[in-house]
Amino acid sequence: MSRILPLYLIIILCFCNFSNHTYAQVVSTYAGDTTNGYSGDNHSAAHAQLMQPYGIAVDQKNNLYIADHAANCIRKVDSTGIITTFAGTGVAGFSGDSSLATAALLNGPTSVAADRFGNVYIADNGNFRLRKVDTNGIITTIFYDYVYMTIPLTVAVNQQGRVYFTALNYFYYFIDSVDVLTLEDTTGTPIWMQEPNGITFDSVGNMYVAVSTGSTGNIVKVDTFGHCTNLAGDGSCGSGCYDSVNALSVGLYGFTGIARDDSGNIYACESTSSRIVKVNRFGFLTTYAGTCYYGGHTGDGGYALSAYIDVGETYDNYNPLAIDKAGNIYMAEVDYHDIRKITPGGIATTSVIKSSAIAINTNLSISPNPNNGDCAIFLSSPVEEQAQITVTNMLGERIKEFSLHTNSSMKANFDFSPGVYILSASASTGKYNTKFTIR
Repeated sequence: MSRILPLYLIIILCFCNFSNHTYAQVVSTYAGDTTNGYSGDNHSAAHAQLMQPYGIAVDQKNNLYIADHAANCIRKVDSTGIITTFAGTGVAGFSGDSSLATAALLNGPTSVAADRFGNVYIADNGNFRLRKVDTNGIITTIFYDYVYMTIPLTVAVNQQGRVYFTALNYFYYFIDSVDVLTLEDTTGTPIWMQEPNGITFDSVGNMYVAVSTGSTGNIVKVDTFGHCTNLAGDGSCGSGCYDSVNALSVGLYGFTGIARDDSGNIYACESTSSRIVKVNRFGFLTTYAGTCYYGGHTGDGGYALSAYIDVGETYDNYNPLAIDKAGNIYMAEVDYHDIRKITPGGIATTSVIKSSAIAINTNLSISPNPNNGDCAIFLSSPVEEQAQITVTNMLGERIKEFSLHTNSSMKANFDFSPGVYILSASASTGKYNTKFTIR
């Protein structure tokens, strides 16, 4: 009997560890007010404007760095929530090497990374360069190759200080301590490893890659010897939302970003299904945030699994995911010009609106979606009022404004060109957005 009891306890403990239910995490808007622009420096990041944020990174001091792509700069949100411009002036161009990064010119940065020593690395996409900002704020170019069109997209750095980046030719590179570029050995690399969209590392230098190959996705581990192991995705296209399933037995869509916490859990943004998935250290996959297949921007102050999030497309988001030491996850929403924050365990943050019930019960919808311009709009809310509705295009230009009474359906006829648009509602309970398509 004395042997049976310990075995029984072990079975119970293992079952508890395999269980991957994560229903307590709360989502909020951490930076950006969802309008397209470049403003807000030296004030609260939640009230600032961003302009198509792409990649993000968190440093050892919990500062968040944002590749503010269309604003041609890197924004920084410190641990108190104040936003500033870290590199670039907001004007597209190339200048400033060996000078202060705040006076330099960048051109459409797509990704950013921070090492444990305090240096920050920038994929200066439009300038065909990888640039470094040291602890004194001085910017330099550490890679430039216009001849072979090696354009950095995603940049990452491991605990040992080695810098890796991906490029348009889908290979990945690293730069060693003397800034020598090396093409990583891809001999025998499986096809599902050849389009990396996001990179992260563990403490011993193993690399984890978010891969997008056409309409399918995989999460791949590359050990320190260069050996590849598939951790998630069976090679087929995604087919549903999952809860504690074998990560190798399901189809997944293309990924846009990846992060790993100190417990060995991996998080990745799955583009088509508009969700974040989690793969725990035992290899079980669960939907962590997002309602699956419904992209948008709703649910602040409520549970992440009830929120609409927008993880972006594989062609315009490069590592839009980051995680801090407390386990908070940050995600860039390029189409909504903001950064969302997902806190574990139901921990409230200053960016969450006070009444989570209002956030949960307020929802903006448009149907059908996609449509030919003829549609119905509905804004559910616990407050009866007139809400201001705005339609903007993907450039952030306002093209229509009108009023809508909450809890009533309104028919609309949008005489717009085919494309993707953002429908926004401003009410006393907050601001809500959803994306729709006109065919």
